[in-house]
Amino acid sequence: MRQIQHLITMCMILLLTIPVLAQVDLDETYEWDNGITMNYPDDWDTFVDDNDISHFVSDDTDIFIIFDSYDADDGLAEYIEDAFDDYKFETSTRFDDDDVFIDELEDFDETASYYYTEELGGDEFQRAIFAIPLDDETIAIAIAVPLQDDELEELDTVLAMLATLTGTGESIVEDDISYEWDNGYEITLGDDWQVDGEIFSNGTIDVRFYFFEIEDDRTDTRARYLREIFAETRDDSSLSYDEDQLVFVELENDENALEYDYADTDYTPVLVAFSPDDEHIVIALGIPSDGENGNAVLNNIEDMYLFVETLE
Repeated sequence: MRQIQHLITMCMILLLTIPVLAQVDLDETYEWDNGITMNYPDDWDTFVDDNDISHFVSDDTDIFIIFDSYDADDGLAEYIEDAFDDYKFETSTRFDDDDVFIDELEDFDETASYYYTEELGGDEFQRAIFAIPLDDETIAIAIAVPLQDDELEELDTVLAMLATLTGTGESIVEDDISYEWDNGYEITLGDDWQVDGEIFSNGTIDVRFYFFEIEDDRTDTRARYLREIFAETRDDSSLSYDEDQLVFVELENDENALEYDYADTDYTPVLVAFSPDDEHIVIALGIPSDGENGNAVLNNIEDMYLFVETLE
């Protein structure tokens, strides 16, 4: 049954793509600050959201587009999956790389598209993610959602718009600033994080990392090392380790990471234990940057997750 559904999905995608592109009038041109342009219909509106992401909106559809550094050695499905993880509404929705469709789009020799059912507020609707390499350095990621119906009724227009994406030939996406430890691990700082000695900070959360070699891959020792760091870093010696405070969290570099939250006299730190590979366990300790705001880490835990997920 699964194979039949997959075949039906692929057939629908094929019917909705290239042949209808020439029928759409795209009279307006949008230009990003990085020099990329795209044409769109004159009855669509554009706006930039609070995260500086450009949206293209009609009565029935909302498309937003982001740009990322592109490595031809990485499969397009990886970029689709990253966007899926970053922008899905329902956390229980699972990615299926069997449903990633690879095809050309006008002048683009290879693009990827992924259609799936999303859920928000109890309502189910179709969503689409597209990955389009613009040149050897830059890839465009577009996500489309319906605004009225539960299906994307304007896919022909969406694809026609994406087919007009152009770059300037200059370096469109700047390389992210990163930090590398002596053990070879690297983490992306971007614009938000700075490092001072062994402390990484975004002004709200300070994070320190501890590395442990995996001695026996048959035994999960993350909880043991997490307990060790708890004992080393607690300010109040009367605090006792409580296994009931352990919860599993899903990170991009470890789907079964462990998190420990505990109350201190002055602030509430968070410990996250994860394994980015089969060689090391990493413990990330997050504390409020000002040392006073007891809820700073928990209130901004997603920022810490996104940061530690870049460690590789």
